[in-house]
Amino acid sequence: MSSDEGVAALRRVADVVLTSEAGLTELYELKGALDKGSQAGCVSAMDRRTGVHYALHEVELGGLPAGKCADLAAAVCAQRRIADAPAELSDEMHGAQLALVREVLLSPKRVLLVTELAPTSGAVCDDLLTLLERRGRLAESDARRVFTRIVLATKRAHDCGAVLRNIKPESVQVRQQEKHGEFEVYLTQLHCAAPVPRDADADAPLLTGLHGTPEYCAPEMTLWYWHEMVPPRLVEPPPAYSGKADVWALGMCLHVMLCGCFPFQTSDVDEEELLRTINTAAFAFNDPG
Repeated sequence: MSSDEGVAALRRVADVVLTSEAGLTELYELKGALDKGSQAGCVSAMDRRTGVHYALHEVELGGLPAGKCADLAAAVCAQRRIADAPAELSDEMHGAQLALVREVLLSPKRVLLVTELAPTSGAVCDDLLTLLERRGRLAESDARRVFTRIVLATKRAHDCGAVLRNIKPESVQVRQQEKHGEFEVYLTQLHCAAPVPRDADADAPLLTGLHGTPEYCAPEMTLWYWHEMVPPRLVEPPPAYSGKADVWALGMCLHVMLCGCFPFQTSDVDEEELLRTINTAAFAFNDPG
């Protein structure tokens, strides 16, 4: 795929094509960078047309490989599929949300993803990783309530024909509006999502590529690391994988929530060694947790 084809893929999903970089401020009032939580690094922006606040995620087009442009366009399609599906009305689902992209703007230099803003206030309101770093690990009762909602949000995506491929504590915003109140969970950073046929079998191998954060990658996904090297060390593409890669990531999140660590060594190892450890299932469950 050429760079022009990659930009064309983004153009097809763009709601607004800006002729200049300054055109953004005609549509959105920029409030400043979000400096904490699962959307840290995004910009808080108010839609001048509606007054609604969003998180603005910017991706520079310069140097972005064509394949990554296509992946980003696919992630937008996956999120729109979830947004267009009838919403669940159960009480449990009210506390399990996905922060979806609501508008895509393409400028000459950037693609701008306007995404639902996760909560920023409450008695407890932060990304799950920060919460774990503060507490060391979660009590089983808290872990159960938080994890249930992460699973429900993931199931919602799967039921709509979207696989997330980036489930990790850093991308989970957790809020308790009142101390000891019920947990609300928002899954953010959905830029690795991919659409799959809604009626596809859960085991159907339809996905390719290495996506997300290495520590949470399923073994069948790790093989793509060696194929995507330049030059590739696996000349033939590895087998495609299924949406069950999300289930692996969920299990890894639960282990970290309960134990405060991974079931394998992550310090003093490079990315390749880490992925090899996961692929060969070289785990050690000897932590006191």
